[in-house]
Amino acid sequence: MAPQQRATPALRVSTCITRQSHTNPVRKHLDVVKVGGAVTYGNDFENPWSGIYHVDLTVIQKDRPNPTNIRFNYDHLFWAQKRRNSRRRF
Repeated sequence: MAPQQRATPALRVSTCITRQSHTNPVRKHLDVVKVGGAVTYGNDFENPWSGIYHVDLTVIQKDRPNPTNIRFNYDHLFWAQKRRNSRRRF
């Protein structure tokens, strides 16, 4: 059985968040947080509107020649909207 390799923590992780109908992206570096033996990254972002937010991550690692780019979409609803939507009858 081969020895298990640990992932190398990234040198830098940054993100760019945009909303579908807004053109001003928010760019931030993500802070490194160590929890036990794990490394995680995070920061605070304001989501003032409901709707879909596009989250683009850029991960730079010292053992990789090029950054890794990842995109995911976040569908943001305010609590009151979630509650109102959950009461709908079909």
